[in-house]
Amino acid sequence: LLRETVAPNVTNDPNRALSLTVAAQAYLDGDRETGVRKFAVQDKNFYSGYTMDNLMSDTRARLGMALHAAGMDGTKAAREAMMTVKGTLMPRKDMFTSAQLGHGATLLA
Repeated sequence: LLRETVAPNVTNDPNRALSLTVAAQAYLDGDRETGVRKFAVQDKNFYSGYTMDNLMSDTRARLGMALHAAGMDGTKAAREAMMTVKGTLMPRKDMFTSAQLGHGATLLA
């Protein structure tokens, strides 16, 4: 039952398997912009991360950037400073397991 549920549903197409992905072809065509999704932008699992406003409002993020700019990141003093400052950002949704989010496992029934 599980095998049929998770089996890939694709046709045997060697040309497709050996061709470039959409993103790789766009790069060769001159689209050098990084971070641009070429497909699945409306996917329910798509999560783009934090905005710059979110990051700049977080105390730990600002401290980390300041330490990096000063060349102090990776030092013992920087680690101690980062441990004393509390972050203000909420953890991202993709940082949790389904069980932590309250979703039950449906395939294991």
